[in-house]
Amino acid sequence: MSSEELLVAYSEGLITRRALMRRLVAGGVTIGAAATYAHVLAPQARGESEQLIRAEYPSASLKILSGRRKPIVKSEKFKVKVRTDRAGTYKVEVAVAGKRVYKKVGSKTVKLKANKSKRVAVKIKKKKFKGKGSVDVYASLLYKFPKPMGFRATAADHATIT
Repeated sequence: MSSEELLVAYSEGLITRRALMRRLVAGGVTIGAAATYAHVLAPQARGESEQLIRAEYPSASLKILSGRRKPIVKSEKFKVKVRTDRAGTYKVEVAVAGKRVYKKVGSKTVKLKANKSKRVAVKIKKKKFKGKGSVDVYASLLYKFPKPMGFRATAADHATIT
């Protein structure tokens, strides 16, 4: 990629500031000149990419339907209800609270229609739901953007399952 192509890619938000500077310096541009390019083009790059992301994010909702541990363990499925204003490919992810972080216990990719609710049953690792006490669960809905963005979160819900 030439220096001009790098500058265009950065101004369009396709590469990061770090990638721009690294590639420019590797191509023979001084570090001072690379930093100047990054600084001069930064407002344009940030503004355009933020507008693009805001414009493309769908409005979505997710509600946890599973409320009791026993049916979850028996069926090995965690149920949620999702709705979005944009048809497309989505992923529902379910995670449980660990000692310090949430650990993913299941996910399912689904095709959703615009302005239609859908119940989704996600196959989960039931051992994470066995035992005594309660389990903190976090479910999220992710929209599949075109490359290079991939899946990004659009809605989430949290519940304590007993």
